[in-house]
Amino acid sequence: MNKKMKRQKSILPGALGIRVIKTKQHPRGDINFALRSFKKELKQSGKLQELRERRYFVPKSAKKREMMKRAKYFQWVEDLNRY
Repeated sequence: MNKKMKRQKSILPGALGIRVIKTKQHPRGDINFALRSFKKELKQSGKLQELRERRYFVPKSAKKREMMKRAKYFQWVEDLNRY
């Protein structure tokens, strides 16, 4: 399997591990309902967010720095609300 085939296979519907939406409930094939359901499933699965995060390489040190920054912020907010 070459690079082009791998890319085509990865963009097929359902290739991200998302359920395929069936429109049997809508005899005329309500595509808007199917699209809304698909987008909701995609968002809930977290695959789209993961793809966005993996778009660029982020070193481990930068990830740890960001985690510490967030932890300090949430601790600061908690301390403000405590008093």
